[in-house]
This record gives sequence, structure tokens and C-alpha cells, in this order.
Amino acid sequence: MPDPTPAARGLGRAIDGADSRQVNEAAREFVEKLTFTTADEILAMLRDVLAEDWTALPPWARNLAYRLACLRRPGDPHLLREAAADLLSFGPDWDTFAWRIENQLHHVRDRTFHEDASHIRTRHLPHVMAGLRNLAIGIHRQDGHTNIAAALRRTARNHQRPLITLGPT
Repeated sequence: MPDPTPAARGLGRAIDGADSRQVNEAAREFVEKLTFTTADEILAMLRDVLAEDWTALPPWARNLAYRLACLRRPGDPHLLREAAADLLSFGPDWDTFAWRIENQLHHVRDRTFHEDASHIRTRHLPHVMAGLRNLAIGIHRQDGHTNIAAALRRTARNHQRPLITLGPT
């Protein structure tokens, strides 16, 4: 599993630098690393990074990290208390940047691919399917599509289109 701690530190440094391109890249890397880590790794990252500087992560990144950790361990009362205390202290600050990430990736995965309704729940298959969904979204975004559902319908009519975009044909 990837360690999210360097990505979290990179996000904090990018936000301090305030270069929007670096912030976008650091946020994307942070979300990618966080997506495929365990709850224990997420909690270790939060404790490590926040022990050095409690303002190192913006509230949206903290909230995202705690939400993902809680999703991975929903029956852990200690984790739920810790996440609730952090949310109470820093608030549900989902700024426009976080909503853009939500709309570009998670909303598409939930609505277009119906990821929440998936019955795949064992072993590595949920991570594999999330990776494949992200690959499909990335291919269509690389091809210039903003509406992924329309791009999927278009691809369904001609399966060669994504291959042409990737260039192997």
C-alpha cells in the first residue's frame, strides 16, 4: 500500500507556496494515495503530519482522510470519536477546490458507474474496480470530454475510440 504521508506533506507545502498548478497536482496525488491506503495508514499519516504542524493539512483534506478511514473501519468507536472531534474542531470546510475534486471524480464514480451500488466487496476487487473506473474517467478526460456519461455512451457505439485516444492502434 502507498504511504500517504509524503503526499500529505507535499500538499501542505504546495498550499503554503500558493501556486495553483502545484496545489492541484499535490491535491491529486494526495487523493490518489489516500484512496488506496488502509485505515491504519491514514490514521498514522494524520497523527504524524498533524503532530508536526496542526495546520499542515487544510480542513477538506483532514475531513476526507477521516471519512475514508471511517469507511474502512465503520465499527470502530474510537475512530468515530476521533473523527467527530476533528470535525467539531475544524468544521466541515469543503471549499470549492474540494467540491471540484468531488465533482470530477467521486461524483462521476458514484453516479455514472454506480460505484456505491456495487456488490464487489471481497479481497482486492473493490480497489481493482476503482482503478479501472478511474482509468476510464482519465481516458475520457484526456480525450477532452467533460461529460463522462455521454463519453461512455459514445464509446459504447464504437469500442475503438478509447484505443485511438491511447494510441496503440
